[in-house]
Amino acid sequence: MENILYKPYLSFYKNPVGGVATNTEIVITIKITKTYEICNLMINFYNDDLEEVLAKPLYYIDDNDYYYHTYQVKVMFEKPYLYWYHFTFDDCFGRHYIGRDDELNAKLYDKDTRNFQLNIFEKQNSDFSWFQGKVMYQIYPDRFNIGGVRHFKEAGYNYKDFSEEIRYLPYNGVYCNDFYGGNLKGITEKLPYLKSLGVGVIYLNPISLSPTNHHYDTSDYLKVDDVLGTEEDLIELIKAAKCADIAIIIDGVYNHTGSDSLYFNKDKHFASCGAYQSKQSNYYSWYSFSHYPDKYNAWWGIETLPAVNQKSSFVDFITGKNGVIDHYMKLGIKGVRLDVVDELNDEFTRKINSRIKDCDKDAITIGEVWEDASSKVAYGVRKQYFDGSELDSVMNYPLKNAIVDFLSHNRLERLVLWMREEVNNFPKHVINNLMNVLSTHDTPRLISVFSGVNFNALSKHDMASIFMTKTEYFKARAQLMMAYLMTYTLPGNPSLYYGDEIGMEGGKDPFCRRPMAWDNGDTELLSYFKKLGNMRSYLLPYRILVDGTYQEERYDNNVYIYNRLNDNGKLIVIINNSDYDYYYPVNKALSLLEMNEINGGVVVKEKTGIVLLIK
Repeated sequence: MENILYKPYLSFYKNPVGGVATNTEIVITIKITKTYEICNLMINFYNDDLEEVLAKPLYYIDDNDYYYHTYQVKVMFEKPYLYWYHFTFDDCFGRHYIGRDDELNAKLYDKDTRNFQLNIFEKQNSDFSWFQGKVMYQIYPDRFNIGGVRHFKEAGYNYKDFSEEIRYLPYNGVYCNDFYGGNLKGITEKLPYLKSLGVGVIYLNPISLSPTNHHYDTSDYLKVDDVLGTEEDLIELIKAAKCADIAIIIDGVYNHTGSDSLYFNKDKHFASCGAYQSKQSNYYSWYSFSHYPDKYNAWWGIETLPAVNQKSSFVDFITGKNGVIDHYMKLGIKGVRLDVVDELNDEFTRKINSRIKDCDKDAITIGEVWEDASSKVAYGVRKQYFDGSELDSVMNYPLKNAIVDFLSHNRLERLVLWMREEVNNFPKHVINNLMNVLSTHDTPRLISVFSGVNFNALSKHDMASIFMTKTEYFKARAQLMMAYLMTYTLPGNPSLYYGDEIGMEGGKDPFCRRPMAWDNGDTELLSYFKKLGNMRSYLLPYRILVDGTYQEERYDNNVYIYNRLNDNGKLIVIINNSDYDYYYPVNKALSLLEMNEINGGVVVKEKTGIVLLIK
C-alpha cells in the first residue's frame, strides 16, 4: 500500500485536471496513511526562480477512509503563469516534502523535492468544434498529385515524373531544386479520395514562391509559387474543400526568408533592392549583419535561410493590417502551423496569433514544438505557449516518440507517463486540439522507423537503397497500424502524412518526401485507414474523441488498455503489442473497426488493436 496518494492527472486529486483558466477554483486532495503522525500540512507554489508565491494549509476531510487521512485545499490564480508546487509537513523527525516521482505520483523527500507542474492560462473564447475530432492530412504539395497543366520554372531546375526515384544529390550544384509537378489543382482533384479517408483538415507545407521544392526559403510571401499554381487555384481549393467539409491550414515560415528572395535578393533574381545589395534597402532592417553583406544571422547557420530581425518592420509585414496573415486568412484558410516556433519570441508569436484571431476568432494557431511545449525553455527563455495568447495546439512529437518506443522496444511505461504528463500539463482545449503526428516531412516515415534501421547512422547514398523485405514490411505494417490506432483514439487529432496510408517507405529527408505512389500502394492498408476514418466520423456526434476524458486501465506485459469517457458513452481501446492473444471480457459492445456486436468478451490477436464502444 502506498503511504501517500496524490495523482494530479486524476480529477479526484486535482480538479480541474490539466492547465486551469485564470480565476478558476482548483480543488487539490491528498491522502496520507494513518500510520504517519503529521502536522502543518501545506501546499507551496513557486515561480521559475523557485521563489514562493503562495503557501496554503490543507484541511482534514473526514471521508471515512479506513487507511488514509484525507486533506484538501482550494486555490485560485488571477494571472496566467507556469507554477511549480509541492507539499510540506512536519513530524517528530522534522520537515518533510511531498513532490512527484518518475511516474507523476507522490513521493516523500527529506529535501530537494521534485515539483509538480501547474499551468494557468487565460480563458479561450474560440470555438474549435470545426477542428476537434477531425482527421488531419499533411500534404507536401510538389509530391502529392498533378492536376491540370503542369507548371515549370525557368531553366536550371530538374523536373521528374512521379515514377522516378527521389534525388538526393544537388542538381547544377543546388539541393532541393528537383520538382515532380504536384500542384494545388492536383489536391483539389483528390478531395474525394481524402474524404474517403475521413479527412476533415488539410495541412499544407509552404506554398509561397520559393526556389526549392520544400518552400521553406520564401522568396515572396504574397505570391503562390508558379509550380504549384495561382492564387485562384488556391481559392478554388479552399472553396472546394469547404464544400466537402474540409478546412485548410497552411505553413507559416516567419523566422527566416530565403536568401533568393525579393527581400534579401542575394542572387539578384528580383528587380527589388534587397538587403544584401544595399543598406538603403527597405528590407535592410529585417536582417542582422555582422559583416556586411556576406556575414549575417541565418537559421542554424544555413546561408540560404537568413534569419529575420523580430524587432523590425518585418513583424508588421506579417501581422499588420493587410499583411501576410491577413492576405491568406481573407482567402478562407482556417489556421496556420508555425514553423520552428521556438525560434520566434513571445511577442511576435502573440502578434501572429492575435492577427489570426482578428481575422477569424475560431481559426487555429499550431506550433512546431518537438518537446513538452507546456514547459519548454528555448535559448534560455521559458516559453509561454499555453498562457492563452500564443498557441492553440502543437505537433505532438513526444507522443510519437513514446508510441514508437512502446511498439519497437516494449517500453510501455514511457507512453503511459507521457499521457499522464500531457493530461496534467496541458490546458484542456490544447489537449483537444493536439496534432498527433507519427510521420512528417522532417522525419523518417513511420513504417521505415519500424524496420529498425538507424537512419541517423546512414549517409543519403546508403539510405537511397534501403527498402524492407516482404517479411520486414508486414511486421512493420502491423506496428504502424497499432500506432495509428492510438493516435486516432487518444486525445487530440490524428495527423496522417500523405502516403502512410498506402505503406510508403522512406528514411530521412529527402526520402520521406517521395512522390505519392498512386499506382503502387498497399490497398489492404488503405482499407484499414478508411476504417479508421469511418470510426472517427461515426463517433463525431458522440464527442467521445473530442472531449471525452482519458484514463488508463491496464499497462503491463505489452498490453495497453485505456478508455475515453463522456455522458454519451465509453470507448475502450486495447493495444496488444505482446506475442500472445489477449482476452478482454465485456458484456455488450460495438467493435468499431469491423462494426460488429461483441457479447461476453473479445479476443485481441497479438500485434493488433481493437476499439469498443459501450453506450
